[in-house]
Amino acid sequence: MSVVTSVNVSEMSAQNRFSAEFFDPQYEFRAVDDSEWVPLGTVLKQVQYGLSLAMNDTGLGFPILRMNELDLGFVKSASRFADIDDAVSLRYLIEPGDVLFNRTNAFNMVGRTGIALSAQGTVFASYLIRLRPDPTRVLPEYLTAYLNTPFGISQVRRRAMRSINQANVSGSEIRKVKIPLLPMSVQGEVRDLLHKSHESISTSEKKHARAIEILNLQHPLISAIPGNISVVNFRMLLDDRRFDAEFFSPGSLSFAAGIADSVTSIGLTSAMLPLSVNIDPRKTPDLEYRYVELSNIDPRTGAIAAGQSRIGSDLPSRARRRVQSGDVVASSVLGSLNKVAYVDDAYDGAIVSTGFFHLRPYKWSGHFVLALMKSRWVKDQFQRYGNGGILSAVPDDALEKIKIPAFSDETIEEVSRLGEESQDAVNEGRALFRAAIELTQQSVCEKIKP
Repeated sequence: MSVVTSVNVSEMSAQNRFSAEFFDPQYEFRAVDDSEWVPLGTVLKQVQYGLSLAMNDTGLGFPILRMNELDLGFVKSASRFADIDDAVSLRYLIEPGDVLFNRTNAFNMVGRTGIALSAQGTVFASYLIRLRPDPTRVLPEYLTAYLNTPFGISQVRRRAMRSINQANVSGSEIRKVKIPLLPMSVQGEVRDLLHKSHESISTSEKKHARAIEILNLQHPLISAIPGNISVVNFRMLLDDRRFDAEFFSPGSLSFAAGIADSVTSIGLTSAMLPLSVNIDPRKTPDLEYRYVELSNIDPRTGAIAAGQSRIGSDLPSRARRRVQSGDVVASSVLGSLNKVAYVDDAYDGAIVSTGFFHLRPYKWSGHFVLALMKSRWVKDQFQRYGNGGILSAVPDDALEKIKIPAFSDETIEEVSRLGEESQDAVNEGRALFRAAIELTQQSVCEKIKP
C-alpha cells in the first residue's frame, strides 16, 4: 500500500530539502520538551574533514585512519600510512575523545561512528569527519553511543544525499541532526560502559595476538638460498603444476625445505575437515539468514564483528557455506589472509561467502585452529600456493598440501586457552557496548512523545 505524506513548502524551504526520502514519516518525531533537544552544531566545538592524499603500506609517514578502522563504536589502529610533514600532521592528529564519523559509504553503512580511546599518533582520511563536542554539554562517549542507536542512525540517514550505490552526509548536514541533552549522570553511565567495553576488547586483542605469537616463535625462519637464485628441474614444475617464478622463489623453496627437514610435520587436513559449499539460500528466498563476508571479520580478535540479516533472495551467489558453532572460517584471498574467525554460538547457522575456507576441527580446538591459520606456518604456505590474477586466491586443493609441525601438547593447550579467553573477553566487550547503546536508546525514547 502506498503512503502519501503532505509537507508544507515552508517546511521544505526551512530544511532546504525537497526529496521525498527526507520527509519519510519513519524519520519524524515529536519531542516531549523541545528545549531539551538541540542541533548537534550547537554543541560541537569542531567539525573537521580528514586528509585526501595517497596512502602506502610501507610504514612511510603517519598512520592514517580509514572507515575500515571504525568498528563497534571504537576507532581501531590504522593499517595504512600517509607521507605528510609534521606541520600538516599537527592539524589532523587524533586526540583521546575524538569522535570520527564516516560521511561517505553505502546508504546502509553511512554514518558509522567511533570514538578514539587509544588511537593517538594517527591522522584520518577525507571520508571521515572529526567531531569534537563541548564536554560540559555532551560527552564524546554519549555522542558516539547516540549516533550508534537505532534512533540516531535514522536521523543521520535522513540527511544523507543518496546516489547510485552511495550516500553522503556532509559536515553541514551532521550539524543539523538533533540530539537530546541527557542528564550528565546518564551520560556518565554511558561513558563508563563504553570504557569498560573498550578495555575488554583490548584484552581480547592482546590474548589473540599472544596466541599467534607463541606459534610464530616456533617458526624455523629459514633463510633464503644464497645468491637469491633458484634452480629447478622441469620435473619439479610438472609435479607441482606451477610454472611461475614466485612459487619457486628462493624464500619459498627454502621454507618448504625447512618444513620437511626441520620439524616433524603433519598435513593440515589431518586435523580438520575442509567443507564444501553446503547450501543455496536462493532456494528459500523468503527465509531470513545471517550472512557473513570478509568485511565482517575483525582481524584483531579473530571474531565475527557483525553479520547482516538478509532474506535468501537478497543474498549474493557467493553465499553458499553454512557454518556451525566451533567451526573456523579463513579467507582464501591472498590480500586478506588475516581475516580468520572462530564461529561462536551467536553465529551458529550463519551463512558465509565462498571467499572463505570452511574448516571443522576434530583433532584440536577451534581456538587453536584459529591461531594456527593466522600464524606464519600457514600464511607463508598460502602465499606460495596462491594463484595469480587481479584477485589472487588460494585454491581449495592447496589445503591438502599445507604442512604444519607436530606441536607439543603444552603449546596446543596454552594457545587454546588464550583463544578461549580472547573470545570470552570480546563477547564481554560487545555485551557492554550493547548495554551502552540500549541505555542511550531508552533514555532518548523517553524524550519523545509516543
